[in-house]
Amino acid sequence: KRVQATYAQLRFELMQFERKVVDEWISGTDTKLADKLKQPLLKRDVLSKKLTVNFDSGVWSMLREAKYFQSLDIELPDVVRAVFSKADLYKQHAGNLELIVNSYNELLIEMAEAEAPLM
Repeated sequence: KRVQATYAQLRFELMQFERKVVDEWISGTDTKLADKLKQPLLKRDVLSKKLTVNFDSGVWSMLREAKYFQSLDIELPDVVRAVFSKADLYKQHAGNLELIVNSYNELLIEMAEAEAPLM
């Protein structure tokens, strides 16, 4: 009896802890995700004129966490669910953008000084 009572108490406390962690995650994701997605996708270095892709790694972390929560049948906020449903598309676009930026930066390095104003 005592083991069963201890088990029941521990199970209850773990479920409360899980709910607390999930609620904290959910409460912050709507605004964080929206803010991260509003950031410009490209940044230019003032001195070198090189571009970098500015896709926040926090978005990938949130999408990964959303994947795990979804596998546990935890209800996701609408904003997270909408972005999560297009995660593969975002990954593909981010990868393509990275390739384009790398090509652009290579052109910057290889071009002659006379060509620089054209870029």
